[in-house]
Amino acid sequence: MTRPPLWDSLVEMIQPHPVGRPTRTTPVKVDRDCLQRVIVPLLLLRGPRVSLRRRPMEGRRRPTWLRREGSHPAKSGGQGEYLVVQFQHYRWPRGIGKLLALYDIMKHVVSISLGSSTRDKQVMITLAGEPVLIERIGTDGDVARATQLYRELDGRVDAFGVGGFDLGLTVAGRYYPIYSVRKIVADVCRTPLVDGSGLRQTLERRVAQFIEQTLGAEVHPKRVLIPSAVDRYDLALSFAEAGYDLLFGDLGFALGLPIPLRSLRSLHMLARILLPVLLRLPFEWLYPTGEKQETIQPKFPQWYAWATVIAGDCLYIKRHMPERLDSKVIVTNTTTEGDVETFRQRGVRYLVTSTPRIEGRSFGTNVMEAALVAVANRGRPLTRPELEEMIRQLRLEPDIQRLNP
Repeated sequence: MTRPPLWDSLVEMIQPHPVGRPTRTTPVKVDRDCLQRVIVPLLLLRGPRVSLRRRPMEGRRRPTWLRREGSHPAKSGGQGEYLVVQFQHYRWPRGIGKLLALYDIMKHVVSISLGSSTRDKQVMITLAGEPVLIERIGTDGDVARATQLYRELDGRVDAFGVGGFDLGLTVAGRYYPIYSVRKIVADVCRTPLVDGSGLRQTLERRVAQFIEQTLGAEVHPKRVLIPSAVDRYDLALSFAEAGYDLLFGDLGFALGLPIPLRSLRSLHMLARILLPVLLRLPFEWLYPTGEKQETIQPKFPQWYAWATVIAGDCLYIKRHMPERLDSKVIVTNTTTEGDVETFRQRGVRYLVTSTPRIEGRSFGTNVMEAALVAVANRGRPLTRPELEEMIRQLRLEPDIQRLNP
């Protein structure tokens, strides 16, 4: 992994940054060399922005942010020592996450999306006791820039999440590659790359059962609209198994044909006949990218009115939703604070996201799967059993919010 000059990295971090309320304490394992070259200068430069607590240790007062912790696994034969630096901070100083990631102190996950840059976000989380920097970069539909970013960051980050598009769709056991987007990631050869399909096959597969357990009789009648079921096939299976009446809007929302699909069998027939042809078309013909993601053009309001639950891709749901969605349940992911407020203003009662909410938003399955890949540190995408095991260990489950009475 290429590292920049230390001073250049530190200079980025000492820019003004607003002070807020204390958030959390994050332990970070480092070796002695990194402590001297990175952490101590950071503490000196940041001053009160990073506070240290002291408490008695081994019979005398010592700073709790620095303590010895056995042998360093990275050193040959497991000899030597490593230290644990524990920050009790207000907000992470600007650039600290990238610095720590560049010096191999924490994992760095990047999701590069063809979507709008207004949805960009950078946040630190802890998975399995390990800090992870998650970063989302939107290219506003610029394919050339997305391709360049993948090329430049390959080998410099721990995992890529493919945002704004899928590499392929799996329907009824058949995999259909999306040829028009594969060239974007063609140059990636060192960093593991995932599009979130692994998590969709696990987390989204049990969303309907989660709703049944948490909301129960509040969801009545049991009717679900999925604007695009071919890219949320496991979500469609989940609602079908839970006994919901189905309405798939693939022909209407993707092709403009007012033909609802009301069974899994009709969805399978559609996939077999049309997907091999449609997935060779330019991607922007089938899915909103860039500024198009921020516009709302109501379409097929009778389908929205019929459904009690509206599930699927958040951008598809928003792009064509009517003015009012009173008492509806939205099931999706990749929601920002703005998305939540939009749903609240339109009368949505519950918002269910298949991934947990982090700092006011739920990240896409591609981001969360990339984070799991980075923490697992196997240098490759995880298999479905491996994902299932990590989900069980980390107790990842859908999140539910009540937006209106």
